[in-house]
Parts: sequence; C-alpha cells; structure tokens
Amino acid sequence: MILFYKSSSIFFLSVVFITISFILLFLFHVELYDQLTSEDNIIENLSAVLLLFCSCFFLISFFHARKSPLKIHHWLTYGLLMLSIVFFLIAGEEISWGQRIFDLATPDYLSSVNEQDELNFHNINKRFFDRLLDRATIIFVFISSFLLYRKKEKTLGIQNPDIFVICSFAITPFYTQNTQLDFYHFIYVPLVGLFVFCFKEQTKVIPLSFSIYLLLVNYNNNSYPYKHLFPGIKNAKKGGEFLFLFKLCCLCKLE
Repeated sequence: MILFYKSSSIFFLSVVFITISFILLFLFHVELYDQLTSEDNIIENLSAVLLLFCSCFFLISFFHARKSPLKIHHWLTYGLLMLSIVFFLIAGEEISWGQRIFDLATPDYLSSVNEQDELNFHNINKRFFDRLLDRATIIFVFISSFLLYRKKEKTLGIQNPDIFVICSFAITPFYTQNTQLDFYHFIYVPLVGLFVFCFKEQTKVIPLSFSIYLLLVNYNNNSYPYKHLFPGIKNAKKGGEFLFLFKLCCLCKLE
C-alpha cells in the first residue's frame, strides 16, 4: 500500500501556501483581498476556468473510457459524462451565465427570488449552496479515509486519494467565519483516525505534514472569528471556493 506520492505532497504544500496567503491578505491587506474576491474579479473568473477544466477533463475521460480495451462498468463510464455536465453547469452558474459579459437582464420571475438579482439559480437559496461545498468535502474526506484504512491502492480501477490529498481537501471547510461548533467540525473524526493510523505505519513524513495541517486549521479558526472587525469584507467564501476547485483540478492531474 502506498500512503503518499511525491506529486501529492507537492500538491499539499501548494494548498498550504495558497491558504496562508489568503489568510495573510485578509488580515493585513483587506482592500486587496476584497478586490480579488469581489464579483467578476480574478478569483471568481479563475474559479470558472477551473470548473471548465474539470468539465473538459471528465468529458475527455468519458471518451477514453468508452474506447478503452479494459472492461469498465457502464455506470462508471456514464458517471464521467454526468460529472462533465455538472461541472459545466456550475461554471455557468459561477459567472451568472455571462450576464455581465453580455449585459443580460435578469428575468422578473428570477429577480424576485434571487438574493443578488443575478441570472443564476444558486443565489435563490444561498445558504444551502454555500454549505454544499463543505458537505461535499466532508463526504470526500470520510470516504477517502475509509479507503486509506483498507490499505488498497485502487477502488474500481481508480487510484485512491492518499493522505496528502485528504488533508488538502480537509482544509477547505475551515476557510470560513465561525465562532461556534459547526457541523463541518465532524471532519476531525477521520483525521484523528488517520493520525493514529500513520503512527502505526511508522511513517515520519506524514505526521509532520499533519502537524503543519493542524497548525493551519488552528490559525484559520483563530483568525476568522475576527471577521466582524472587517465589515467591508463580504466575499470570504470566494477564497474557499477557489481553493476547493484548485484542489479538484490538481486531483484530476494526479489521477
């Protein structure tokens, strides 16, 4: 069993670097942070590009799976196509289907229920869709941790995420403002198990990476409850969304 790969360790360090950079910008360069994460700015546009990349990746994977001489389950093959469609739809939602690019008006029926008066559906229930990313991350971390415990390199012919990939995704839900215990703190459950698992495997590099990860989480938790000191900042979730999509693209490349 392989606990980690060199490429994924570099991926983990990249995520740590980007996350710390966002935090430092938030704390010490508030105006720049607000500018980067505002509507139609670099973070939102990059997020849309990353979503399109994921969509194209799964579409190409679908065609490769259909032509592959290997026996691949039909549900898995068409699952790739469904993922491609889903990521394309999310990319369109991210840029409000080009509303500001093409100067499109929001229909009256949508404007009356859309919190930001935009040509999209995810702002109809913003709280639900904002937490959807956190819930997806928790499910991914729990399932990936279970697969790692099984000590198998692949499941259904797909390479299982290693510990660096799991830790990288586990960072995402903590990139938010909260002053009390929230549902996504359940993510600690598989992480504590992985921590013990790593010591049992007598791996020195992984506990070190875990130490960096736990310090990072504590830094996030200690920093973001002070968001009320920066009332002008309204787009803290944009950074978390970008980090999540960056990890997805890197995971596609690693696979």
